[in-house]
Amino acid sequence: MVTLKRFLAVLTVAILIASGSGLAYAAVTPPPLVLTTNMPSVTGGGTVSVMVKISPKAGVGGRRVALTASNSAATVPSSVVIKEGATSVSVKVPLTPVTANKSVTLTAAYSKYKATLKITVLAPTLSKVTLPLEIVTGRDGQGTITLTGVTARDTVVLLKSSNSKLTVDSQVVIPKGQKTGKFSYLASILTKSATVTFSATLGEKVLTQRIVVLPPQLESVSLEERNVEGGYGGQLYVHLTAPAPSGGITIQLASLSSKVQIQGSVVVPKGQMDATVFFSTTATNLIIDVPITADQGAIRKTIAVHLLTPQPHPDSIEVPVDVALYKDVIDATLWLTRSGDKSTTVKLTSSDPLAVGVTSSVSILAGSVSKNFRITIKKPVNEVVTITAYDDQEIITYELQVADNIMIGTAVDDAINYNSTGHGEIAMQLV
Repeated sequence: MVTLKRFLAVLTVAILIASGSGLAYAAVTPPPLVLTTNMPSVTGGGTVSVMVKISPKAGVGGRRVALTASNSAATVPSSVVIKEGATSVSVKVPLTPVTANKSVTLTAAYSKYKATLKITVLAPTLSKVTLPLEIVTGRDGQGTITLTGVTARDTVVLLKSSNSKLTVDSQVVIPKGQKTGKFSYLASILTKSATVTFSATLGEKVLTQRIVVLPPQLESVSLEERNVEGGYGGQLYVHLTAPAPSGGITIQLASLSSKVQIQGSVVVPKGQMDATVFFSTTATNLIIDVPITADQGAIRKTIAVHLLTPQPHPDSIEVPVDVALYKDVIDATLWLTRSGDKSTTVKLTSSDPLAVGVTSSVSILAGSVSKNFRITIKKPVNEVVTITAYDDQEIITYELQVADNIMIGTAVDDAINYNSTGHGEIAMQLV
């Protein structure tokens, strides 16, 4: 138990010790001039921020501080001014590109005070390699080498590929004052994947990147026309990332509906990147999308055929005469495959429009399957003229015989003249 007497004794000793040791608090006075930076090492070509500090505060008119650099690796202004009432100012100091690491000492001075700061200007070294992580066989391209800063002179970076399946330039030269350089690469034709290690070397610094060279692969599928009327066919195209190797590349095909029929596979031949496949369709009462899949191993591409309901199209041309004559005007008939729920327009042409003219187009009303059109014989000719009717799906033709005249005879008894041998002669009239 602590008694009052013991407590007072301890307190007395503590006071004596404190006073005997001369314990006291003194104010800390900052130095009158200081140079500081948070970037003591910077690559040449860049800038470094330097803080000039004074104590006490600048008086009336501010405080001018002189600055110098020990060599040309840094460029400083001859002086800076700390504004009235302030204690510091920040200075951006440009650094000159160097071929090897170089130290430079900055000095600040005013009145009798002086402060120094040592900065290391670094020579540029390798920063990064820009190359695809995957390169398709047969493809060429360019990669990029980037340095940490600009060069003081033309700088050679050595390049190497660990596998002949990917060839690269042996070196890239980065011009003076630049920090990047481009190089070329080429991937060989492969039948299976290959892994390559790319390396770039500058001095003692080496950067590497692992690259996979891929064999030709299915890149896309497309359709000649996405909208296809039921009962009609179309074309599908498969496209590879690179030319197929020896033996070609087989792509498996499938339709996900019986409304679209397509063969089970297609081979892209050696040296080719594309193949074409024809498909057929079945008429449908509904407008539907039918997916078609194309597979190469684990790679699948899908595209949909937009299947439309059947529409009316030109089916036949009916002409009431066997032979057309000069100046004839003939009413012919165009027939459709079916009636439509809206008007159907069919275009018409003549193979010899100077001799035989036709109506340029006919419009068949909704619910109708035929429409008359006019054929005009404009010149006396002896030839077969083709009349063509067409829309965006169908083309039909009719061969019309055209003559400049025709013999018309009537075998009547009084028109027959018999000679002495008993043979008769018939008088004919040309019209």
